[in-house]
Amino acid sequence: MKYPNAYKGIGKVFAAEILTIIGTVITLIGFVLTIAGAVVTTELAYAGDLVSDDVTGAAGTAVIGAVLTLVGAVIMIIAYIMNLVGLSQGGKDEPLFKLAFLVSIAMLIITIIGAIVGSVTGNNTMSNTVETISSIANLAIMLMVIEGIRKFAREFNNATVEGLGHTIEVLILIMLLASIVLRFFVTAAPTVAVVLSIVSSIASIVSYICFLVFLGKGKSMLRDN
Repeated sequence: MKYPNAYKGIGKVFAAEILTIIGTVITLIGFVLTIAGAVVTTELAYAGDLVSDDVTGAAGTAVIGAVLTLVGAVIMIIAYIMNLVGLSQGGKDEPLFKLAFLVSIAMLIITIIGAIVGSVTGNNTMSNTVETISSIANLAIMLMVIEGIRKFAREFNNATVEGLGHTIEVLILIMLLASIVLRFFVTAAPTVAVVLSIVSSIASIVSYICFLVFLGKGKSMLRDN
């Protein structure tokens, strides 16, 4: 194995992405259960034919939902840390991974500062600005990881991995351009905005799925060379 650090790093990034999906699903289920339990509990509390067992069951559902939401959040935090560790480790073999790590750290600091400033001042502009910067930074990090793996693919003459990486980069650029143009049409041309939003969403889903496949193939490629 020529690049053991890159192999281990990409492996951690891949595992982090899987954990993020799991954490997101668990959090979503927990959120739905929490809301549903709270709503049912409130309705039963005001009902004329109140049944204590029903109230207990609904409250229990809300509690389970809250626990699942917390578990999902913890999993996503672990995934975030694992992703940083993976980028840092991979950066020992590929400068683009190290750059992605540094950008991730910078965005973490900016996000924390933005959240503090926004909560203190009550200014939504700061939160919106940080959110926009964070979205662009995340795409940039993804592009850095992809391009880093493509560099290895070119070195190993692996046309499959190199070509898949190029396709994902195109999808990401389409998604980015659609989101930028969307801001100009959202009020001036709502119909165009809807179409662009759909295109951006489809590109986002497809590119993320391809990104996961790409990480897996990149990991296998580094293992075999």
